Amino acid sequence: MTAAQLSPGFQFKCFDGMVHDEPASVAACQQQLEAVSARFTKHALDRFTAYDQYGLVLMKYARDAKKASEEFSKAIALAPERLNSIDAEWAYVHWHRATAERELGNSAEAETDFGVSENSLREAEKTIGNEKIAAYYHELVNRIVAQHAAHQPNS
Repeated sequence: MTAAQLSPGFQFKCFDGMVHDEPASVAACQQQLEAVSARFTKHALDRFTAYDQYGLVLMKYARDAKKASEEFSKAIALAPERLNSIDAEWAYVHWHRATAERELGNSAEAETDFGVSENSLREAEKTIGNEKIAAYYHELVNRIVAQHAAHQPNS
């Protein structure tokens, strides 16, 4: 099967724009989200990914942390339909929302999401049989902890 058959409505313009640092990817990601949401509502994981990607480009190019946080929240609401706490995608979307919430000054919400993300990656690391993937998750945990700690007031 082709990617289009597996994920109808999903376009790679959004992802390509994110990878190649193209500010125009905001429009591509918004169109992708609209297409996936309007026509392919049975594909919860596609909608999850579209919300997450749109939130990321809103943060990076539109500098709209409030709208990005809303998009990440929509992805999180869909997550239990296809994901659980040991899936990396679960951790990533909480990490993304934590970053947006921190930018908005919502430190309690950010702290909660950083914690969910950290715990999720720790769980994933324990369940992965592949050493390279486990090491990758371990490094992500370290990045989340460092990012979170860098924004904590000195005690």
